[in-house]
Amino acid sequence: MPTTRKTGRLRSKFICQVEAGTMLAIVFAYLNGNLSKTFSQREGKQRATDALLAFWKPYALKAQKADAQIVQEAAQTSVQALLWQMQMICDDFGIPSPVARSAIDVETLIAALAGRIQSSADLIPTAEVATPVVPLEAPSIEANNEVIFVDDDDLLDDLA
Repeated sequence: MPTTRKTGRLRSKFICQVEAGTMLAIVFAYLNGNLSKTFSQREGKQRATDALLAFWKPYALKAQKADAQIVQEAAQTSVQALLWQMQMICDDFGIPSPVARSAIDVETLIAALAGRIQSSADLIPTAEVATPVVPLEAPSIEANNEVIFVDDDDLLDDLA
């Protein structure tokens, strides 16, 4: 519920009391600077509110019946913030990111393309092949070597 302070500004309070010794109590102690001097109590509170906002902001805006465009932008910002938080956890604790965007493995892509080009070249008679393309092993990409030639009349059937 909003309260007024000496400054005349309205403030909202969110009080959460947890049982000592629980994981949430340990997290609060960390954020309050009781377990580590990594950051001040003020910085800890800011980090907690940043994490809270990162997830819940678009939901709160939607419940407030904010403009759909504003809700969409907030949702996009939230996803980016959460991805950043996830990446920070992965980096700090040396674990692989579950949502890491896989980079295109250029060698595998070239090998797959080379295999398709080679199989196509084998079907087309040519007078001379300058340099044969040797497909590299690409375990995750399988080329479909089956080619079917169809007459136009067969394709058009009754339309021709």
